Amino acid sequence: PCDYSALKKLSRKHKLLLVSDAAHSIGASYNGKPVGSLADATVFSFYSTKNITTGEGGMVVTDKKRLAAKVRHLSLHGMTSSGWRRYSGGQWRYDITALGYKYNMPDLSAALGLGQLENFEKMQIKRARLAQDYYKKLKNYSDFIELPHGDWHTPHAWHLFIIKINPDRWEIGRDRLVDELEKQGVGCGVHFIPAYRFSYFKKALNLKTSDYPNCENAFKRVISLPLYPDLTLKEVHYVCRTMGELVHKFARR
Repeated sequence: PCDYSALKKLSRKHKLLLVSDAAHSIGASYNGKPVGSLADATVFSFYSTKNITTGEGGMVVTDKKRLAAKVRHLSLHGMTSSGWRRYSGGQWRYDITALGYKYNMPDLSAALGLGQLENFEKMQIKRARLAQDYYKKLKNYSDFIELPHGDWHTPHAWHLFIIKINPDRWEIGRDRLVDELEKQGVGCGVHFIPAYRFSYFKKALNLKTSDYPNCENAFKRVISLPLYPDLTLKEVHYVCRTMGELVHKFARR
């Protein structure tokens, strides 16, 4: 998790609400408190790749009653009554008191998420175990790859396991390395492609890669290794062994 203490201090100084984009952070904690309890409002994603999925959708959490009521109200067209209330108790009357949105999660999607919630802690323990195993197996290659920051006293969500290559120590670039891993059956990702590289934003906003040197440097180095609860330790060892073989094959002498 980011430094919530510093962010809260900054937001209070300027009399701002602190809204946290915690799309990847469910399950993480900061100073012993879950990330969802640290900001004025926190937004989680339940997209299909997240630690808990409802197929699509997300959730806003807050301890501010007025804010929660407003989010609920706006999430369904600004209506004063939900479909459940209207059709289950004969309360057919309702009003629309604000120009709201169609942001309500379908009940079937919510049921899918609730079912996973029962096993969430077990899944998070498994993710952390896999991450620790990656650390143990890959630390010998620290001259060639940078491992993600992990403070084992501060629970990490471990949604992704992102390494960064040290380009000075490789004869090949990141893209070629991903291809070589794929050839050995190791499916990898790159999280994420910067917005200024997409055709629409290039054209609409006249964005250039030269305007973002730090982001570009990071983008060319990152690789996401496989990490999900059903991944086995045997498979993690295979990924690490394959990475070691590629280090020996393509290391800059």
